[in-house]
Amino acid sequence: MSYDKSQSEYCLTLRGWVTTGNLQVNEIVIERWLEKTYQGSGFGKESTHGTMLWSNADFSKKQRDELHNRFPSPWSEEETAQRKKHFSRDIERLAAEWKISN
Repeated sequence: MSYDKSQSEYCLTLRGWVTTGNLQVNEIVIERWLEKTYQGSGFGKESTHGTMLWSNADFSKKQRDELHNRFPSPWSEEETAQRKKHFSRDIERLAAEWKISN
């Protein structure tokens, strides 16, 4: 049985969610999260969730909640739907470039 699993680390900052590799010098990190994605088989549904690793004690829960409301997590349903929409558009664009018909 084939499967796929991956994980990425994200940081919530004052400018939104960024991967740890894209943090700017001296950027304030409010929270660090680990996004885990799992798919049991090539035909199975993909499951994604996040686990908080750390939070900055200088920011209250209320302040962190306000940032979460402003910047949905990368694994939220809203963001996942946006990524799928962009992926579909990219596939359509590539198909048009390669002149592949439906």
